[in-house]
Amino acid sequence: MAAAVLCQSLFMPVAAMADDDPLPPAPTISPRASAAAAAMREARERRLRDEQRAVEGRIQTLDRKLDLKDIERSQAPRIQPNGVPEPLQDPVADRLRQERRGLLDRDRLLEQRLRNEQFDRERVQRMRAW
Repeated sequence: MAAAVLCQSLFMPVAAMADDDPLPPAPTISPRASAAAAAMREARERRLRDEQRAVEGRIQTLDRKLDLKDIERSQAPRIQPNGVPEPLQDPVADRLRQERRGLLDRDRLLEQRLRNEQFDRERVQRMRAW
């Protein structure tokens, strides 16, 4: 009998607390806040796309310069006025190739960030529709 009273007194507050406290209401998102967040996402995506276009333009410019260097290289070896042939290595072309590799890496990074932004936007839309 004492054990029953003890068990009842221990579990009574837990049961009473469960009935007294309702779940807190779900947070509401104001239309202004969601519109501002959408505008920020669009601005971020637009900036990434603009940056990606600039990088692609620079890559194309480097490709044209490197093509000209390759054409010059494929022609007969050039001889300087003092009779010494020009070196086989071209430091300018090497620098341009290195810059191009860096820009290609940057372009891939921007593409990944754009895909992530788009995925996040679609995920949020799916969550709201659910």
